[in-house]
Amino acid sequence: MQKDIHTAICDSYGSFEVPRLSGLHKKYRNQPYLSLVQELGEFGEVQETTDLNDDVAVVLSISSPGSTFGIRLSLIGPFAVVSAAEGVLLNYFKYSGLSWAQPLLELLTSHGVHVIRREELVERVPFGESEVSLYEILFSSDEVDLL
Repeated sequence: MQKDIHTAICDSYGSFEVPRLSGLHKKYRNQPYLSLVQELGEFGEVQETTDLNDDVAVVLSISSPGSTFGIRLSLIGPFAVVSAAEGVLLNYFKYSGLSWAQPLLELLTSHGVHVIRREELVERVPFGESEVSLYEILFSSDEVDLL
């Protein structure tokens, strides 16, 4: 998975050393996850809160009676993170016991989207003139404290 992540980053940004930060708005306008977002409606009401000033992902909140969770779908590559209502990132071990978790993972997988593990997200790498986490490169420069 690490190789896929690094390849997607280089494909989108050009390089780690001198990243190109343009093109994000075009990727967003192309709605790469449109059909997936529509299918996520099966889990409950979908609200998008993407802010391209901070996010490099489509940010969704899904609410239904008894459960609320968030999903960030990276615009850099086919990657996602899932968070509980409290904002805490979920990993595969925390999914057990959540009625929506297995069907959600199956839906994401059917669309070729990989849920990234926390251990990968916290990896810090040189990016431009600073060192940042993979979470910041793939999803958002805010809410890093969720890690």
